[in-house]
Amino acid sequence: CMYIERSKNENIVAYQANLIDSKTGEPVKSGANQSCCSFNTADPLHAYWIKINSEHVARRRARGELEDTCELNTIERKLAYGCTASVVSKEKFLSEVLPDKALRAAASREKIEAIEHLCEEVQPCLCKFVALSSWSVWMLRLPPLVEGADATTNVASNTDKEASPLPRGGDEGQALPMRDTVVVMVAVIAGQLSVLQKVYVESIEPKHFYQLPKVAYIEVHGTSLTTGEPTYEKLTN
Repeated sequence: CMYIERSKNENIVAYQANLIDSKTGEPVKSGANQSCCSFNTADPLHAYWIKINSEHVARRRARGELEDTCELNTIERKLAYGCTASVVSKEKFLSEVLPDKALRAAASREKIEAIEHLCEEVQPCLCKFVALSSWSVWMLRLPPLVEGADATTNVASNTDKEASPLPRGGDEGQALPMRDTVVVMVAVIAGQLSVLQKVYVESIEPKHFYQLPKVAYIEVHGTSLTTGEPTYEKLTN
């Protein structure tokens, strides 16, 4: 979904959706070539380290560890890089889309049904990051653009239509694959609804081992859903 870069070193914290096969309930590694998968409602989001700092990698190799990923510890989850995610109900999603009670009451049946259908399609998860608890992020599941059991065949026979049309101002890397279930995080960045790409955390490191680092500020980077242009905002708690 997205990742966090930090001022301390090159190691990053990655956030990945936990997906399951909607028919069998079995875990799937990714949405690639998956036409029928959904979030694991019991645990929709997984946060973990990717160790790319050369010194850390060398120490892991010296211990015989060949993988450069590991779990966050309890303190990191509770006080630094943890994130809670919960799949919301249709009622909750409706109240988020139409927060004003008068607007909800005045909304037509067709509009309500359209919002409820959207909720079924994208299975919205509301995410809250420990580092910035007041900032809301939505994690959405985007089903394949080519539907049906023969979606893969349809795409294979139309290679010139492998990806969706590019957003205005976008590039080839932003096009959505037609046969994959895609997971995105969406947030308001600098007043624009955007796909969240990455977060940078500037921290103040403690002077003593028994102290915890403090977050000085957070920078968020995304892509505007309206224009396809990069969005940026600097946030503090």
